[in-house]
Amino acid sequence: MKLCSANLEKICETGAVKAPKYDRSKVQPGIVHIGVGNFHRAHQCVFVEDTLELPGQESWAYRGVGLMPGDVKMRDILKEQDMMYALWQRGTDTEEVRVIGCHQEFYLATEDSEAILDLLSAAETKIVTLTVTEKGYFVNFATGKLDTASPAVASDIEALKAGKATLKTAAGFLVATAARRRSGAGTRAVDKELATWISENVSFPNSMVDRITPATTEDKFPCGRAAWDKSTSGKCIFVEDVLPYELMKLRLLNGVHQALSYPAALLGHALVHEALADARISGFLKVYMAAAGRTVPPVEGLGKEEWCRTVLDRFGNPAVRDTIFRLNEDATNRMAVSLAPCLEEDAVPDGPPLSRIEIEALVLPVSCWVRQLVGADAKLAEKSPKAEIPALNRDDKSGVVTGPALAAWAAAGSAQEAAASFLETAFGAKAARPEVTKVLADQLQILKEKDVEALLHTVCGGA
Repeated sequence: MKLCSANLEKICETGAVKAPKYDRSKVQPGIVHIGVGNFHRAHQCVFVEDTLELPGQESWAYRGVGLMPGDVKMRDILKEQDMMYALWQRGTDTEEVRVIGCHQEFYLATEDSEAILDLLSAAETKIVTLTVTEKGYFVNFATGKLDTASPAVASDIEALKAGKATLKTAAGFLVATAARRRSGAGTRAVDKELATWISENVSFPNSMVDRITPATTEDKFPCGRAAWDKSTSGKCIFVEDVLPYELMKLRLLNGVHQALSYPAALLGHALVHEALADARISGFLKVYMAAAGRTVPPVEGLGKEEWCRTVLDRFGNPAVRDTIFRLNEDATNRMAVSLAPCLEEDAVPDGPPLSRIEIEALVLPVSCWVRQLVGADAKLAEKSPKAEIPALNRDDKSGVVTGPALAAWAAAGSAQEAAASFLETAFGAKAARPEVTKVLADQLQILKEKDVEALLHTVCGGA
């Protein structure tokens, strides 16, 4: 049966599917969200859905914005379903289906960017939220600055200077919105004082959302906010500084994805839960998480050991069926955020610096990534695996890191300069310190002469 307002009562009459507990015709959108993807709909929307059920919270529904051409399909599906969708939550032995109705409208930048600027600038819009991948921020993570060489960013800069609404990036839309709100008269001019006005009048509360941990948000909302902390589906806490919670997620969840996926791909695994069932992978992840955990400061209310167990339980859930192929995408940005900072000299906030053994665990995913970037160009010894190495350098279409990867592979075990060049190109100079480059060169030599199984055996304490 098609999900829509007319069929909602029939769909939910048995109780197997839960319906919204509020009158959708009476709620009003107060939040514009950029990036209505799976993560947003499975996580943030649940908190908003719970909030809309509470008295006095009717003005915090969503309007959605899609920036990518592929968002057309999502918009069309949601419109056909009266902006509702079903959320299916599956654990290892539990499941729940719930209809989510907190979205009211959906706009596409590819169709009407002027309308998006109008709703972002509207008085009823109190909050703008966004969920984009690392590359969606268009930051050069090696320098920490905006990637002005990106065609999308360059296009937005020209559009902003010309006062045009033909914008492509989230940052472009936010800057244009700030200009409109500052003027109060709809002008799209961007002048030298705009940055100062933004810093004095616009709040950018950081947040961290993931279903295995409390959602944490800095309580800095000058126009008010929804009562997300009253959610009955998950825990949301407001804090002064999200960074410690964010580091826990980045380094002991996102980074673990990278640590799992690259050696798992070389071993021939296709699904995450199947890879975790491989003792070679699960054993390595425990070593990796112990090392990465030393770079994460204590977080109130979250114990590292319990967190790590929960992460591994989640990865091992066969109902999720997450793919290695998905996790291998965009390593340049993902590793730069979640793994590379662990390699820096001052990564450990309290205690002795990382040992050689700990650095080996943290570098292993990088070595496996280099192996995949090299691909069919690798000169393999007889003991190397015969299986074809998958083409997983989809994040490096411009060849920025592939060239240094080839050089590092060619010089494996001898010249650390090539390994240092690769690390600096991919992650910046702080990650390319001698202790790290030595480990990378040595590990590439093992991969070159033997295989990933031998490398895992070495790093996990084997001979």
